[in-house]
Amino acid sequence: MVCTEWTVRETSTEPIIFVLFAGTDRYSLQGYTALEMRLVPHAGGDTLTFTPTDDELAITNSPEGEVTFYPKTDTLLFSAIAYDVYFWVTDGPGNKISFPHNSSFVLQIIDNL
Repeated sequence: MVCTEWTVRETSTEPIIFVLFAGTDRYSLQGYTALEMRLVPHAGGDTLTFTPTDDELAITNSPEGEVTFYPKTDTLLFSAIAYDVYFWVTDGPGNKISFPHNSSFVLQIIDNL
């Protein structure tokens, strides 16, 4: 299993770009009806959920499967240690597809000191 990791400083508002793949091909988000991103903290606690209706998540290149997360200063907490990142896409016929496949996305959080 492949693990893609990002190291992010707590309180950072730098955009984080994710690319969704189906096998070795980028997954086109054209024609999707819903998108959801969940961040599950390694240290336990509440799972954070985002959709494009939030100002922290956007589809930035739908043909290429590109999704950008714009965290607010209080979104990513050092106390979480890291977050596993999951996406769910609902396509036109209503099928719910989860990402990533055979890999994982992890946001490592470092202290802002």
